[in-house]
Amino acid sequence: GVVRVGSLTRHVEVANSAIIREKLPLIAEAMPHVAHVAVRNRGTFGGSVALADPAAEMPACALALGATFVVQSSAGRREIAADDYFLGLYETARRHNELLIETLIPAESDGSVSVFLELAQRHGDFAMAGLACHARISGDAFDEARLVYFGSEDRPTLATGAIAAVTGKSWSDAVGDAA
Repeated sequence: GVVRVGSLTRHVEVANSAIIREKLPLIAEAMPHVAHVAVRNRGTFGGSVALADPAAEMPACALALGATFVVQSSAGRREIAADDYFLGLYETARRHNELLIETLIPAESDGSVSVFLELAQRHGDFAMAGLACHARISGDAFDEARLVYFGSEDRPTLATGAIAAVTGKSWSDAVGDAA
């Protein structure tokens, strides 16, 4: 039920992974927006999350999916929920002596829906604004939703007002309320 992504996993490996496409479609949808080909070939998933750039796609997706970050130091390992990890502009809850070693992401289940939208000056440029959304739908109503906006604040941010507006509502009612 959990997908483990090692911190040194390159973006291109994530983008080409059948496991990611099947279990984490939000990340699969977002991956083509990550920088340019050269950066996707050399850059890593963990590097993106550890840097905590507020305009980066992977931190927003990790937050929308309720990921957990595993960090390690000589004192041992600990886990940090994505909700508690991003503190501000390039600032995380990692301590000065800790390294991010992996990200644990709950696999999306049946009845889940994911949407990724990004506005950038050119494809591959940093996002001026973006939205990563993961929701569970039962019948025609939202059981749970996690909407994260990025590129417009000092960190990826849960859209708590929009989440409250859609939770428990039917699709047609929720769309207008969330907007």
